[in-house]
Amino acid sequence: MKFKTLKTKKCIQSSFILAIFYILTACIHTRSSAYQIPQALKNLDYLTLKKTYLEQRQKFAYQDAFQTAQAWHALAPNDKDAFLANIHMHVAMADLSQDNARSQKLIEDCLQLIEQEKTKSSPHPQPWILELDYVHAEALGIKAKLASVGQLSMVAKMVSLLEPIVQKNPDFDQGQAVRFLGLLLIKIPAWPLSQGDSERGLLLLETSYFKYPYRPESLLYYVDGLLSLSEKQKAQEILQTRHQFVWQDPRHIRYLNELMRQQ
Repeated sequence: MKFKTLKTKKCIQSSFILAIFYILTACIHTRSSAYQIPQALKNLDYLTLKKTYLEQRQKFAYQDAFQTAQAWHALAPNDKDAFLANIHMHVAMADLSQDNARSQKLIEDCLQLIEQEKTKSSPHPQPWILELDYVHAEALGIKAKLASVGQLSMVAKMVSLLEPIVQKNPDFDQGQAVRFLGLLLIKIPAWPLSQGDSERGLLLLETSYFKYPYRPESLLYYVDGLLSLSEKQKAQEILQTRHQFVWQDPRHIRYLNELMRQQ
């Protein structure tokens, strides 16, 4: 009787272990399937992948550009342009996704890629490093939105990444780092909790808005900053100029709609 009991227990344990194995296998398969590269892309050469990626980015075809960037990076893992394309698309897809779990996975993978790249001993040109740091800050921003704890440490890291870009090359991506830092300084708590500085933040946003009036991000970030400071009337005045833009980027359109609801 005791032998049968032990045998039954062993069977139950074996079945349990087998069940866990199948669950983990299913999870692994689910995770990897989101990053599968279509065979048609695997067959393309370097120049074709690069050209295809740039065309897809220009059309704001993010899902297609995401897959192409992965294929490009897989083909040329040491190519700096391919690497930047891949992490840019990880951030974009995480930002667009309405599935928090998927966004979290994309951002964690992106941050892992960045950390691995930063540990390499090979020298990188400064413009490339600045862009890498900017994407790093973007990824941390999305991670902070999704996180329930640890936001202040992430914010501190974001500021430390953006400040050198603003100091060394304020015209980076036509003021994008200036806009990002400006809005961040308005949104985060002031000292002693964090590095918030609403006066400087608003000045940075105003500078970007008047220097790059043709960039939709200049309007979006400036309005967001004004609304965060309860300057609704001025924000509404700026929003009236939105019709000068052709809104095609789904990330910009979503951002604009969110700001319109806050008026």
